Amino acid sequence: MYDIKQFRPALYLVVMIGMSGFCMAAEAPGLWLFATLLMLTNAWLSYRDQFRPLPRFVANLITLCFFAYAFAEVRSRSGSPILAVGQFLVFLQLVKIWEQRANRDYAQLLVLSLLLMVSAAISTASLTFGLLFIGYLFLSLYCCLLFHLKVETDEAKAAMAPAIAHWGEGPLRQDQTNLAGSMRRFTGLVAAYAMTSAVLVFLLFPRNAGAGIFGQFQWRAKNAMTGFSEQVSFQNVARIAQNDDVVGTVKVWQDGQILPSRDSLLLRGLTHDYYNGSDDSERAKYQWSHRDRGEDMIQDESANGGEWFPGDSLVDPGHLHPPPPAKPRYRQEIVLNPTGTPVMFAMAGAWSVKPLDMGNLRNFRLKYSELDQTIRASDAPTQPIRYEVVSTGSLGNEPPPAHMRSHIDQEIVDFARRPEVTGGLAAQRDAEVAARPDKGLYYTSPLDGKIAQNIERYLKQNYKYTLDLTDTERIAGRDPMTAFLTDFKKGHCEYFAGAMTLMCQSLGMDARLVIGFKCDDYNEYGHFYTIRQSQAHAWVEVRTITGWKTFDPTSGNVAVGKTVSAWTRGKRLFDFLEYTWQNSVISYSAETRDSLVQTAESKLSQTAVQSSQSLTGWRKQFDTLSDAMATQMVGPVVGLLTAAIIGAVVWFIIERWKLRRRARRIGIVNFPPSTQARLMRQLGFYDDLLQLLEKHRISRPPHLTPMEFCDSLSFLPSNAYDTIQRITQLFYRIRYGEAELDPGQLRRMATVIDRLSRQLPTGNAEL
Repeated sequence: MYDIKQFRPALYLVVMIGMSGFCMAAEAPGLWLFATLLMLTNAWLSYRDQFRPLPRFVANLITLCFFAYAFAEVRSRSGSPILAVGQFLVFLQLVKIWEQRANRDYAQLLVLSLLLMVSAAISTASLTFGLLFIGYLFLSLYCCLLFHLKVETDEAKAAMAPAIAHWGEGPLRQDQTNLAGSMRRFTGLVAAYAMTSAVLVFLLFPRNAGAGIFGQFQWRAKNAMTGFSEQVSFQNVARIAQNDDVVGTVKVWQDGQILPSRDSLLLRGLTHDYYNGSDDSERAKYQWSHRDRGEDMIQDESANGGEWFPGDSLVDPGHLHPPPPAKPRYRQEIVLNPTGTPVMFAMAGAWSVKPLDMGNLRNFRLKYSELDQTIRASDAPTQPIRYEVVSTGSLGNEPPPAHMRSHIDQEIVDFARRPEVTGGLAAQRDAEVAARPDKGLYYTSPLDGKIAQNIERYLKQNYKYTLDLTDTERIAGRDPMTAFLTDFKKGHCEYFAGAMTLMCQSLGMDARLVIGFKCDDYNEYGHFYTIRQSQAHAWVEVRTITGWKTFDPTSGNVAVGKTVSAWTRGKRLFDFLEYTWQNSVISYSAETRDSLVQTAESKLSQTAVQSSQSLTGWRKQFDTLSDAMATQMVGPVVGLLTAAIIGAVVWFIIERWKLRRRARRIGIVNFPPSTQARLMRQLGFYDDLLQLLEKHRISRPPHLTPMEFCDSLSFLPSNAYDTIQRITQLFYRIRYGEAELDPGQLRRMATVIDRLSRQLPTGNAEL
């Protein structure tokens, strides 16, 4: 028995991978750096034999402090409970690393590491973590086997201490050189069996609808200042940090064909049509809101998967929804991570919604606003969801609801009527409205589209896009929209869109602020768009005489041609792998399995039909060829077959004669045929030797045994004589000792015979 030197490095690596996996899931680089420094310090001290375990009372005190911290995190509800528990496990592992004294501490570290990886697996579905988890499973299995061997070794050394003291440890280390290879092979065998079983269980027994049991403990919504939010407020003017976290992915088909890359894709989330800028009520000022709450959508139970349609599309009891409109149809498959809101995103003109995997949403209902075509779920998801939306791509021409008019600062009203802003069309519109009996409140004029274009162009050309407003003066009691237009003239997209919306409304036009995502990160490998927090965007929709139109007044957001670098291509390739992982593995369910089985059955049926048709065609061709042969080629074919049969018989007789002759030379002619065949394969090298000697006019007399014949060749050169003697001895071991040569050894014997042919002199006849 001996020390298991591989165990401690493997243990440190397992613990480090467990901590890294959790920190990856929790997005906590600071915690990872802190844990890594403590781990490396402990490993260095252990390597230098300077490590001293922490006293028990100190370790217990630190553990209690960490437990109190984790308990406070869970009670405060500031984050995921699973992640709070994971942080406590990280701290507990660090304490155990610095407290380790015996095998019990090692076992606790292995168990804590496994719990840590489980808590991370509950909290993330990343492909990177999945690959790390697979590597962790292999290494942890290897470490557990080493730990078991270490425990058994320690017990055996304790029991055999007197014998070791007397004889030394030398006799006990015989298998030390083979341990590492044996353990790796055994680990690989067990891991391969486990992985195969896991894949089969995953494919045959997918998760069901109740798989979201840990949903309330999982995903935290991203509180990114640049990310999507239901609230649009301008009270805080400060530096907004960029955030490129992935919100989800969207794949688009147009009329059944995958939609190729284009400049950008607008995914609508919510609309706001009321601004309380100068409202004297007690509500928070300088915020947008939406007055229409929407109606419930209707679920078509007969549709596969339960498709949802707008509530007002009920035509009659026999038709749940009208026929599709004569417009382009855009089918979008969207995977959406938690955003902290129940908003569901889609292209304009949403026609139907089909849930594919709604995660933890138990009482799933949809609310649809027909007036602005936005969709909301019943609850805000706390884990990724996947759904499919069919849209027409157009906004329609529905009038807005009964309005509470926005509170618009007079400076904005005056600013909107400047000739350089509207191109001088505001006065024409005012005159047109004044001539109407109803004074044209929210009247749609033929000039509205042109006015909106002029305002959009003016903001793009004269204002600057920025996320940094820290150098502007603090707004005390002023409307931020007024300050944006008249003073600092820079801001982010919500300032541009909000200002244009208010200017249009101040002119009596129907306009609304839209918030959602403007996606331009197209992945050419998977043909999908990646939605990021930094792509959260605001734009404007204005009602014209031809319907609602989209305007984006934000400057600096016009997509331009970009050179795709190798780094970008590599990143998009990884995004494609992540997308495939999410949709093929993470989202795999019973419905996916049934669809996969149906697809396989369909393809097998098609293959069987095609094979049957091919066989039928071949059979017809064969029948046609047979008829031709029967009428034209009977004579030649019969002659060829007869010649082939005669040639085969002659070849068989010649081969039998050669084998018989070879058996006679070797001396096995009296053996049964099966034994002859085996020995001729094994002793063929000796027959080659005899034929080689006959070429040099050296023949074995019938009365001499092989060894006697070998002894009679002492006149040959010493190297040739020694080779023949070794060949003869090998002949005896096979002929009488039942030894056997493998194919490699037989090939080497052929090489030896060839080398012997070059060693024999050419003048042997004279010798």
